[in-house]
Amino acid sequence: MENMSLIVIFIAVLLFAAFFRMGLRKSYTGHYDERQLLVRGKANQYGFTVTILCTLAGIFLLEAPWYPLDAQLTMLLCVLVGIAVHLVYCIFHDAYYFPNQKPGRYIVIVVLALLCNLPAPIARLYEGSLLDGGRLTYWTGANLAAAVFLAVILLALLIRRFTGRDEE
Repeated sequence: MENMSLIVIFIAVLLFAAFFRMGLRKSYTGHYDERQLLVRGKANQYGFTVTILCTLAGIFLLEAPWYPLDAQLTMLLCVLVGIAVHLVYCIFHDAYYFPNQKPGRYIVIVVLALLCNLPAPIARLYEGSLLDGGRLTYWTGANLAAAVFLAVILLALLIRRFTGRDEE
């Protein structure tokens, strides 16, 4: 029965993505300008550098007996931190949206993704099963990591929007 609910959720997400994609295709308006491409290139450099440094630090930390994360979650966090650096840099340097693109749709998507990732860690925390043998594992912490990542992106989008630098 659990497998059937997962299949239904998977199909619902695919249908949502298909309808959303069709809506994007109709409202697609353009490309990044030259300045935005340069900023995105710099953001790629920063994101890649942070990912590499975080991965190296994670490799050394995994050897410490007191380190509370397993290897898979550590590497996931390294990738998410690099992506977050890239996205936040792009958001604050006017290179996240196409010129004349409305940001409201993206904020809604990030909020929905955040809300989808919150129930699992909250339920595990309530049950007392968030830690497995005193460690946060990939299976118990991936949703928590994704929720924190999405919260950082949402915070950057909202700061950008409410500082008056974004026009709806």
